[in-house]
Amino acid sequence: MPIEEVLDAETLRAAGFNATPAPGQVLAIRSSDERAGIIGFVEVKSSRIRPDGKVEATVRVLRLSRHYLVRPRDHLMQLDLRTSQPLYSGHTELLVRDRWENISTRYRALFTQGFSIGETAQTLGRNEVFLSIYGYLSYGLQDGLTVGSLVPGLLLDSPNGNIKWRVYEGVADTVSVSTSLTKIRNSSSTAVNLTVYWDSITSDKMVSHTLATFAVATLENVEDTVAIKTAGTSSLQTGYELLMSNWDRVLFGPSYNFETKTLGGYIAYMRIWDRFHLSGSLSTVDVRELKLDPKTGYVALIEAYWRF
Repeated sequence: MPIEEVLDAETLRAAGFNATPAPGQVLAIRSSDERAGIIGFVEVKSSRIRPDGKVEATVRVLRLSRHYLVRPRDHLMQLDLRTSQPLYSGHTELLVRDRWENISTRYRALFTQGFSIGETAQTLGRNEVFLSIYGYLSYGLQDGLTVGSLVPGLLLDSPNGNIKWRVYEGVADTVSVSTSLTKIRNSSSTAVNLTVYWDSITSDKMVSHTLATFAVATLENVEDTVAIKTAGTSSLQTGYELLMSNWDRVLFGPSYNFETKTLGGYIAYMRIWDRFHLSGSLSTVDVRELKLDPKTGYVALIEAYWRF
């Protein structure tokens, strides 16, 4: 459906010999310049059949590219984002952060970077479920509020749980706060952590992830738990997420643990399908410890996740 006119700062009119779009339907704007591809999204406000037989639609702009103008002869089109779309190339401006139902998770912002790396500032949608192969389960109570637990811990004398609340979401930045409680196995101690997450879109292909974890209750033997982000140690981590053209992710960055005063880091590659994620990562809490050791050295993990 070609765009005919820009009516005002946020409204467009398009017309063509197409099926009549329904009010509330979301359509993509495809530039007439093939190099630009998809440059934005609109929501249908109203539609009618004109005397000339064309279907006319008035649409409201939801999101536009910072780099391309909307021009007459650009087209509105329906994209089936439930699965892979060759026209929809990986780009931070095209991340879908709302209307999660029936949207492939490859197009959505990451909920987690990995078990040994940590979560992001993103929360799950209402009634959305996240499940990892290691038994980490999260549920979206509502948009912006997510609860979760490492289920095997409930069976191994280590009950645990966390709640994450999104406190701010802008065009490029998202900030969330999480509180977690973990009873330490074979101990009367319970680790209580407060974590602040900040995600920021820094370029067309890059998102930064910063998380600061503060131990409200710290274990005496911190080296037994520094490899687990939710077990009672304080740390600061800033990393980066690189979006590939096929929507896979490359993750990398440094971290600092305050209890052990060590510099660590991580690197990971995440392959994403419509509901399934597969990730391989290498992380450490101390870059100087050149050995495979989940406590103080390097940790290599293969992980799998489902979002539905």
